[in-house]
Amino acid sequence: MSPDPIQAGDPIQAGDPIQAGQIFRATGRLLSTLAIAGLLLGTPRSPAFAQAERPAGDPPSRVGRLAQLSGTVSFHTADATAWQPASLNFPVTSGQAYWTEPAARAEIEVGGSRLTLDHGTELDLDTIDDHTIGATLPQGSVYLALNQMQPGDSVTVRTPRGTVTLSRDGRYVIETGDTEQPTSVTVLEGRAQVFGPGVSLAVGPHQTASITGTDAFAGTIGRQQTDPFIAAYAAPPRPVPSGAYAPPPAVAEMTGGEALADTGSWDTSPQYGAVWYPPVAAGWVPYRHGHWAYVLPWGWTWVDDAPWGFAPFHYGRWAQFGPRWGWIPGRYESDYQRPIYSPALVAFVGFGAGVSIGVSFGSAIGWIPLGPQEAYYPPYRVSPRYERNVNITNVTNINTINNVNVTNNNFVNRRATTVVPASAMASSLPVARNTRLVPAQSLASAQAVMAPTVRPTQATAGVTPAAVRQLGLAPGPSGLPAPRSAPGPSFVPQPQLGAAHPVAAPVAHPLPPIQPPLAKRPALAGPAPAVAPGTRAAPIAGTPPPAPLPQLGAAHPAAAPVAHPLPPILPPQAARPILAGPAPAVAPGTRAAPIA
Repeated sequence: MSPDPIQAGDPIQAGDPIQAGQIFRATGRLLSTLAIAGLLLGTPRSPAFAQAERPAGDPPSRVGRLAQLSGTVSFHTADATAWQPASLNFPVTSGQAYWTEPAARAEIEVGGSRLTLDHGTELDLDTIDDHTIGATLPQGSVYLALNQMQPGDSVTVRTPRGTVTLSRDGRYVIETGDTEQPTSVTVLEGRAQVFGPGVSLAVGPHQTASITGTDAFAGTIGRQQTDPFIAAYAAPPRPVPSGAYAPPPAVAEMTGGEALADTGSWDTSPQYGAVWYPPVAAGWVPYRHGHWAYVLPWGWTWVDDAPWGFAPFHYGRWAQFGPRWGWIPGRYESDYQRPIYSPALVAFVGFGAGVSIGVSFGSAIGWIPLGPQEAYYPPYRVSPRYERNVNITNVTNINTINNVNVTNNNFVNRRATTVVPASAMASSLPVARNTRLVPAQSLASAQAVMAPTVRPTQATAGVTPAAVRQLGLAPGPSGLPAPRSAPGPSFVPQPQLGAAHPVAAPVAHPLPPIQPPLAKRPALAGPAPAVAPGTRAAPIAGTPPPAPLPQLGAAHPAAAPVAHPLPPILPPQAARPILAGPAPAVAPGTRAAPIA
């Protein structure tokens, strides 16, 4: 059971987590009034600087996350000019590309599905939305475990010799090959369609399709191949736990939900249904062990430090059961389609000018984890339908969403308020190391805000060059290190995408041409790393592209391949240099261990 709500005027005791019992005594009406105005009038609730990036429609309800990585893994957005080091739990959205160095691996989760990148692999995620994952695989190998596919869902992966279309649950391995090795599509479970110039193949379970050629392509289907990468994933996955103390089915559709089956513990509550208890130490508080990023089109986004820290911070609500924190995913009816992603399920608290916070503290920002039955009002532009759907699984009284009770000024989790300097949020600094204890009188004068009053800077994690231009952002505070670059294959920054939804628009530029065998690319700096026989390196560019792919019939428009040219067919790769440091040791003829 949750503790009784703290009443206005309750004492704040020394040593407690930041107490905020009085925060909303005088400002709850402001919060409620802003919420109602935004819902009824459809007006944006974010500060003026956030106007430029808002899409005309609702943002996607589904995103991915970087779930696991080993070795050096880099990423960039469609408009970036350099690869950046990738980090766990960062949201994966349309336009991002990922690259794994030799002996590195990465796993991306999107809802209940997983995409595992082998070493030396580049995967460009052109589109991730409610029903579509569209990707390009210029080089390397990827394992796809697709789950919770619904009618109208599709996954398309463009390779140098054709486009692979997947529209049902299953397990698949796609390997691009090179000018001397074929492109292969292996179906461990499920069914795949492969289309390319002169190629049309239907691949069934335990079969491998091979496509050869550089100018003209030819395809064949045979028995399932068993190379080391395929063998690593050939065994059926272990079953999902079932029973009274197992994750409810809806959690499997949440990005990051799979981690909660192996971590922490599940129980049930007569009041809230399923409850998950995280493996944390005493004194732990939600939304305090991580940092803030600014990710379009949502804006301020929480990035948690814990390997399991995605689903519990982007879906559901938190409550205290005695001394323990428990996460409540919500109640999902059979006719409800999918959980809806939110960047952070918190209520923000601002401090006005002149409020004394402490010596050298400067301006401050705070937030409270939303509890059961507390509505989330998105600080980005959304439709009333979106606002209803993002709340309906955790707020059973629809009137709570549509008509906020202006006399209900108490947040059940206000004892868990976290306050940091605004500069710490803007610089994406670790929150736990920058949390401040705030005097009771300052908390009493704080104001509820619909969105953080903190403006991002170029030092904020997730800020892209497009965001810098659109928002006119200033450099970060002096003395902070510049964003680090990371190794990755050469690429050309993309032209600015459509203004209606600049992040989620699929990449529309032509890809590099098919090329013959060439010498290895020159080193950028320092000696090349040692790479074992059979490992791959990066490509070099070459000759004109092949004709665009033919379109599929109208009977299955979701599965139609993209119409721009295929990525290049690469030559066999020599050892690829890296920017700094030695390469990881890899035994001859082996690959890095698979990610579970």
